[in-house]
Amino acid sequence: MCGIFAVVSSSLDRASFEKALNLLNHRGPDYAASSFFENVALGHTRLSILDPSTMGHQPMHDDGQRVFVTYNGEIYNYKNLTRTLKKRGYRFHSETDTEVLVNGYLEWGISGLLKRIEGMFAFCLYDKSEKKLYAVRDRFGLKPIYFSLVDGSIVISSEIKSISA
Repeated sequence: MCGIFAVVSSSLDRASFEKALNLLNHRGPDYAASSFFENVALGHTRLSILDPSTMGHQPMHDDGQRVFVTYNGEIYNYKNLTRTLKKRGYRFHSETDTEVLVNGYLEWGISGLLKRIEGMFAFCLYDKSEKKLYAVRDRFGLKPIYFSLVDGSIVISSEIKSISA
């Protein structure tokens, strides 16, 4: 179980963001990090299961640093998708299923990616060049993802308590 947190706001406050992200530390006590952009922030608290090395840290991005993701879950068919994407020239740096999200998005777009991945998951994926943030969960909603409009900002999290922080 990991913690995911994202905010879309015209006035990002890093201190408030980090405080809210820290409320998810029990979901991922092994590592926590954030990525900040013009009006989007992604945060992650990691419980290291697949590839506990630093290469599995999140938010994770592609080689070109166009696509960033914070993710919780398990993609059951990630090894097959990894092989497919490697044949198409994508590089993988870890043994995690997370990299399938960033590289799969670049190859197939969000709709094509969602048609291919099988598992239980929730993630926020930010495309920096398109300036689009996607908040996604699996078809059955096995991994939680909550969102709310708070003081004109969109806040997305694994748990409600970090939204109201």
